[in-house]
Amino acid sequence: MQKHHPPDQVDLLCDEKVLASAFHATGMCAMAPANMQKWYQMGVYMLGVAVELGNETSAIDYWKFERLNPRRQIPPAVRTIVKKMAHERRDWRAMSLYVDDLLRSKSTPGTRAEAYGLAKDLFDRSTPGKTARDAKPQDTFVQPWKLLRDAADQYLWDHRSGPEHEEAQAKLDQAVRDGASKYTDPAACAELLLDPSVEKFSDEWTSLQLQTAMQGDANACFELGKFYLEKHGWYPCIGNRSRRPNHQIGFHWIELAAALSSENAQAIARCYLAMAFVLRENGFSVAGRKWLSTGITDIRQNAPDNAEATTWIRTMESFNKDWESEFNKGKASDFLGPSQMEATS
Repeated sequence: MQKHHPPDQVDLLCDEKVLASAFHATGMCAMAPANMQKWYQMGVYMLGVAVELGNETSAIDYWKFERLNPRRQIPPAVRTIVKKMAHERRDWRAMSLYVDDLLRSKSTPGTRAEAYGLAKDLFDRSTPGKTARDAKPQDTFVQPWKLLRDAADQYLWDHRSGPEHEEAQAKLDQAVRDGASKYTDPAACAELLLDPSVEKFSDEWTSLQLQTAMQGDANACFELGKFYLEKHGWYPCIGNRSRRPNHQIGFHWIELAAALSSENAQAIARCYLAMAFVLRENGFSVAGRKWLSTGITDIRQNAPDNAEATTWIRTMESFNKDWESEFNKGKASDFLGPSQMEATS
């Protein structure tokens, strides 16, 4: 090689840091989404060589990809580098990978305390927007709020009372709230909605439901629809009134819930039946009947062809047939449940 290349190029090619960077770059090219299916094994090998040459970033990337394969063991060299970086708090990705591994592995009081300490520091040092910008499309790092929630939950197993318990519980609650407000994670919003401190139909409840609904959650859309039907006077119907409701947003949310429930015939039927009976009880019988027909068509076209779908189609056809009859005993509350606004007022 020295006969064909200048000495400075030879020195460069023999430099382990340069070689490690070259192997890492080649490995990451193989791991690109367009190449991964064909070149995955070569990519893992290249990253492994880079790790042996001391490239720390390669250790993170190696673990990041291989953790998706439960049958593969993370090599000791990779684990050692990532663990060291995590304990030195030098890279949020290393901290995330290592904490997630601790939480998934068989735990002891020592490992639970270790995971909790690292998760607290990762959470405190993380900026939701920054970590999102740093991550690549193929990255699969668990969000810091989830790691802290799970680590605090496990830590509480060993601390049932006292200052440690109070601190861990406070951290857990903060993690979920930040997951909803700062990370705008629908999973955190859905979890926070179960908290008794979140009052039904309050501004906080509405905001959480809206965040969840905007991520395509059918149940959140339905709950928002019911909220607006009650807020705008559609439900419960109070009989004769001087001024009928004219806001349609509640129906729009429930219609969206039906569209997002294409795999569930019962959920689709519930949406259309709720809208149909609300309209009928408010004096719009013809419009309500049209929703029944639309719902039947929707189930036939989009829901799985099974016994459940057949049952709900027959139910809706029966309501449609006897829509104006006194024998049709259906009512909106059968599908919307009791009024929540009355219960919270």
